[in-house]
Amino acid sequence: MFEIFRSGKRTSADGSQWNITDADVQRAAEVYDPKLHEAPIVIGHPAMNAPAYGWVPKLAADGGSLTAEFAQMDDGFAEAVRAGRYKKVSASFWPPGHPNNPVPDSYYLRHVGFLGAHAPAVKGLRAIEFGEAEEGVIEFSEAAHGIAARLWRNMREWLIAQFGQDAANKVVPDWEIEGIKEMAARPDLPPDPVLFADPPSTPNPTDHKESPMSEQDQAAALAAEKAAREKAEADAAQAKAELKELKDKKAKDLRDASHRQNADFAEGLVKEGRLKPADKALVVQVLDFAEHPEHTTADFGEGEAAKPLGTALREFLAAVLPQQLPTGQMAKGSLNFAEGMSHHERALALQKAEGITYEEAARRTADV
Repeated sequence: MFEIFRSGKRTSADGSQWNITDADVQRAAEVYDPKLHEAPIVIGHPAMNAPAYGWVPKLAADGGSLTAEFAQMDDGFAEAVRAGRYKKVSASFWPPGHPNNPVPDSYYLRHVGFLGAHAPAVKGLRAIEFGEAEEGVIEFSEAAHGIAARLWRNMREWLIAQFGQDAANKVVPDWEIEGIKEMAARPDLPPDPVLFADPPSTPNPTDHKESPMSEQDQAAALAAEKAAREKAEADAAQAKAELKELKDKKAKDLRDASHRQNADFAEGLVKEGRLKPADKALVVQVLDFAEHPEHTTADFGEGEAAKPLGTALREFLAAVLPQQLPTGQMAKGSLNFAEGMSHHERALALQKAEGITYEEAARRTADV
């Protein structure tokens, strides 16, 4: 059994107000007889001949909730429902006293409409004769709050796809949509004058004036919708730009911090006597390029003295790296040590003569 209707103050599709009690719902379930009229399952609320995708053999009521049993469901339509293309149902009733009502003193189910998509392409469907559009039939579709919630949900999903979730949160927060859905779930709430239009007036055959929804009103409504859409797009674009600006600032702060760290490192080498002050800028730029190549120039120097950073680095390394010799061998021009000198004395002598570190001198004089 599937719930198709609930008691309460309801607004029909034509804007009329109805107060349907629990007793009315109970009575509608009790008098329902497929032999008098078996309600078809249809798509939307057709006014003329339309195919039936299934039938309602039985109704039941419980505490103001009207449920229906669905039978003889078309396979293609059932698959469409399972796929989520038809998520809402809407009940249509003959009210008491209607000339076509098979039980004149009670509400009687006319059909159950599924809402949400086009009819599936299926064959062999049974047709149901509705005849011409019947006046006085009341159809209860999704409440205006529910429609509004669905429209805003679609707008939010579009914003997420176009501009990202941060922009969508700024323009159409999810909690606001949930609030509208909660209002739709409360049948006791009075109609919202903003979301529910007044029911159209009965046309006078002798009056040839335009209906309340004139062309001017339609144009104004379309213009308002366009303005709202353009504002949402502008807000989303602004949010996207602000987010990009924030990300760019954060990335620059990280680069600046990295540059300061590299500069401090090179300055430390200068103070220790391990790097010439003239070579400090090159070392800093090489370190910056290694960490942020897309934001560091690949040339070193200015004007005619500028050269590729790789060339400058190779020249620097060739100038500062000492000649590496196997242990115990001395480079050409090295000192001749006196016989009997200790390893320590030989290292001190070589250090003084060539201006190298004690560690390097000790390595080169280890086996001399």
